[in-house]
Amino acid sequence: MKNLKKVILLICVLGMSNAYSIGKKNKIQDARNMMQEGTLSADETCLDEYLTAQSQYKRMLTLGVVGRGAVGAASGTVAAGSIVGGAALSYGAGAAAAASAAASVAAAGAVTGAVVVAPAVVVYGTVSATKLIQTNYMIKVLRDAYKGRGSSLNKFTKKFLRRNKEARGYMTREEMRQIVLDLDQAGALCDGSMKKQRRIHKLRVPRQRQKLALKKDIYKYIKNTL
Repeated sequence: MKNLKKVILLICVLGMSNAYSIGKKNKIQDARNMMQEGTLSADETCLDEYLTAQSQYKRMLTLGVVGRGAVGAASGTVAAGSIVGGAALSYGAGAAAAASAAASVAAAGAVTGAVVVAPAVVVYGTVSATKLIQTNYMIKVLRDAYKGRGSSLNKFTKKFLRRNKEARGYMTREEMRQIVLDLDQAGALCDGSMKKQRRIHKLRVPRQRQKLALKKDIYKYIKNTL
């Protein structure tokens, strides 16, 4: 068991290091730099809340799985796959790259005879990973909106137009950019007003990350205001 833990730890360190080397200069880090350098004020944008949530989901994915006993239950290599995949996602690697990283570590588990991780841990990791992907996407869209250009904002606009054909005649990337900026600067992206209120009210004390608007929330808002 001790040897297995050492192997898992080594794989995790290597996986996280590779993920960081790939993603250290990406849009998420650029967005973080914009906040740290004072390019944007925390009083005028929700970007800092998204970045905080991103760090929280990353921690939930990497530490939460281990904290639930995955490693101790000899299912550590599969859990390590979730950790490495989560690390890749948290540093901005694409979903496919993250899945590949996780699969590589899981394959190592087959060699060492690791047991498949418990369903509860899989669900926990899946939810955290999904939220992390969605939050990463919003950080990239906001970063592009403030920069005035970028592939994430372009894709954000194109996906909306694919789903809402009636808007194709007048919705442009620049108009989408302005909508996103207006919502952000008004605080609507992080005050919970764009989320389904019945879900918010079910939570005794909603955490800030649970109030953040995601792509589907913004799309719904824009569609309702067309």
